[in-house]
Amino acid sequence: MSQQSRGVIYMAIGKKYVEEAIFSAKSFRKHMNWPITLFTDLTDFAAEEKVFDEIVGIQQSGPRPHRDKLVAMLHSPYDETLFLDTDVYIGATIDDCWDMLKHFDMAVSGDRRYKDLFPPDMGVPQSFKEVNLGVVFFKKSQKMIDTLTASIDVYDKLSTKYPEIGTFSCDQPSFRIASFYSGIAIAPLAEEDNCRFVTYGKLNGKVRVLHGRLNNTKRTEKNMEQILKKINYSVAPRVIVAGKMWSLLFSKMPAIKYIAKMKRYDKVGLTEICRVGVKKIKCKLLGD
Repeated sequence: MSQQSRGVIYMAIGKKYVEEAIFSAKSFRKHMNWPITLFTDLTDFAAEEKVFDEIVGIQQSGPRPHRDKLVAMLHSPYDETLFLDTDVYIGATIDDCWDMLKHFDMAVSGDRRYKDLFPPDMGVPQSFKEVNLGVVFFKKSQKMIDTLTASIDVYDKLSTKYPEIGTFSCDQPSFRIASFYSGIAIAPLAEEDNCRFVTYGKLNGKVRVLHGRLNNTKRTEKNMEQILKKINYSVAPRVIVAGKMWSLLFSKMPAIKYIAKMKRYDKVGLTEICRVGVKKIKCKLLGD
């Protein structure tokens, strides 16, 4: 497959999100060199930084722009695509993830942060986990095209039928319903390659992709690299909860890889970053 058939897409409606997409795309360019396409309503503004190879003009088509994520994915110009939310920061190459598309239609990490409010008569079991559509590798297979088309159809029908719920202004519940019935082949993407660091999650290895915003703090390369460095201080199994990180300890005994004891970390000062900004952080990585 030629390089021209593989690339990255973003979707950004409004100046704030175009600026985020520019920042994210620059972080991607540091580690990989695939073409990048932006779907946006501000084509001239997006073109000023010259970071995108192609800019496609769109207008917001729903009450929130989440519907347009599905539309952008459906109209990707590439045979193999990496879709990225605008608040994603790339900290290392993730080119090995493309290999999953040799055997699967898409690779994506799980996400049950959101409470699903779609009607129970949809027939989707609780055990069929919602996925996070912020970092998605996918190929232009017929099943993928059918799933995205069905996702938009489900989104529109439920938004019209249940306007009081408002949930269907999000892309993920609709995609969950459509993908359950489509028979699409989904590979699990490692959470280290879609680390939602400002909420919660589990990690086991080096984080390569950060996904999230810092409240009241502008994202800069300096503070995102600081987060990556400190969150990867330990690559043992660890969990993130509400701005703190806990990690298993490496064992010095050859037969035992980890000690079943938790070591608390002041998780890279994320609580402080969110509340008072990078300059005022004064925290130790290793806690009590």
